Amino acid sequence: MSSIVKSKVSAGPTLPQTPHKRRFKKPNWGLWALALPGFIFLIGYYFVPYFGLTIPFRDVNYTDGVFASPWADPWYKNFEFFFKSSAAWQITRNTIQHNLVFIVLGTVVPVTLALLLFELKASSVKIFQTCLFIPYFVSWIVASYIVNALLNSELGLLPHLLDSLGISHPMYFNSPKSWYIILPLCHLWKGMGYNTLLYYAILMGMDSAYFEAAAIDGANNWQRTRYISIPFLTNTIIMLTILSIGKIFYSDSALFYFVPGVNSGLLYSVTQTIDTYVLRALKSTANMAMTASVCLYQSVVGFILVLGTNLIVKKINSDYALF
Repeated sequence: MSSIVKSKVSAGPTLPQTPHKRRFKKPNWGLWALALPGFIFLIGYYFVPYFGLTIPFRDVNYTDGVFASPWADPWYKNFEFFFKSSAAWQITRNTIQHNLVFIVLGTVVPVTLALLLFELKASSVKIFQTCLFIPYFVSWIVASYIVNALLNSELGLLPHLLDSLGISHPMYFNSPKSWYIILPLCHLWKGMGYNTLLYYAILMGMDSAYFEAAAIDGANNWQRTRYISIPFLTNTIIMLTILSIGKIFYSDSALFYFVPGVNSGLLYSVTQTIDTYVLRALKSTANMAMTASVCLYQSVVGFILVLGTNLIVKKINSDYALF
């Protein structure tokens, strides 16, 4: 007890604490200047176009200008050209059907390739990833010439090869059913390299201790892939799938417009989508309001689909939800 008293006495009286002064750091103007171009691009590309949301509800007159044009009467006037079109159901079905196939193939094939690359040595991976990634940089216009060189009935490589083997084949550019296979293959060829490297990079970020522990427990390659690698990719797969579902009413207009042929009327029953229909309508009528109305329709439906899909995932497992 006496030692405690002595320690308190020897410590002396406590000094009053001075209030802590907040120090504000000087802004780093160099970093602000570096970020300024990207910030201006973000504002101009994503926020300024919001002023154009009134275009679908206006009777656009180029003499008066877009924002001085009178309001449409009735307000849904510009939406009628699409919903009352005889091809509305067909092009909507084509858009959704093709995108569903693209989502499935664009997930299964890249994940499988990423898992296979993960089993290879680093020296071999460089060769394969270069070969897979090159098509991503090829434009659809160039790809359309490649497809034409392969499938053209007169000069195409594949028809000549099948003829030499005595195998019958359709005239691909006159056969709509063939494009149910050709279009997904073209989309997969161009995009699988990017998605494969994305999944492969995620696998490379895994802790090797998981695989070492599994090997000690006697797990083979398939078991390590099934119980470690695939669950590690699940969160990314679900996130990308939700974002893809949000764009299910959109289509890569360059793919559906250039690859089958710009004026391929015989293939419209398969290759005509919402985007290509609007593009051709804009070329023939030059009506900006009608085009904007369909774009607004696609954006609203995509937003609802993202919210709905994310809600379903959240109900099943909240850990995999996007937000």
